[in-house]
Amino acid sequence: MLTSTISDFKAHLSEKLRSVRAGASIIILDRDHPIAEVRPIENPTVLPGLRRATKAILDSSVVLRFLLKGDESLTCAKDMEWVGASELLYIECHRVLERARVQRELDESRHAEALAWLVKFFSGLDFIPIDGRVVRKAARPYPILLKTLDAIHLATLETACGDDDPRSWFMVTVDGALAQAAPSIGFASLPDK
Repeated sequence: MLTSTISDFKAHLSEKLRSVRAGASIIILDRDHPIAEVRPIENPTVLPGLRRATKAILDSSVVLRFLLKGDESLTCAKDMEWVGASELLYIECHRVLERARVQRELDESRHAEALAWLVKFFSGLDFIPIDGRVVRKAARPYPILLKTLDAIHLATLETACGDDDPRSWFMVTVDGALAQAAPSIGFASLPDK
């Protein structure tokens, strides 16, 4: 069991909550006196009125940051009932790895390992084609200014959602513009920042 002062807990809230999500319990201390315990919920249930994401679209930023830098943001999608991505994700990930190999940021061995991981990871995703519906949605104005590829990822989310309740869909991204744009059209983004 971990302990933390109130000020330390507040200052490192995201880090502390990641520990809780991973199974740790934390006793909160006020001047060396225990006052509260933060722990994982043993049998999580969805409380009435709370949103629960069940489906997610990934963008390349979150996949590449996980693959190349070990960032754990991608793990927020692991418990979703459905995870998909635009076909663009497939292209972007392969192009970034190839550029890193050519520019010698990845040696041949690491490049091969990264490609093997992608093949396995992609086998568990549903890819949404960049068809006319996605293209038309991506071409229209959004409430927040977006670059072309971000607009394609967001249009993929809208297309995949279809007539579903957008409150059950998330955009999983570490791209700041995309994380702001998703809520502007009714979707939330993960991971929470």
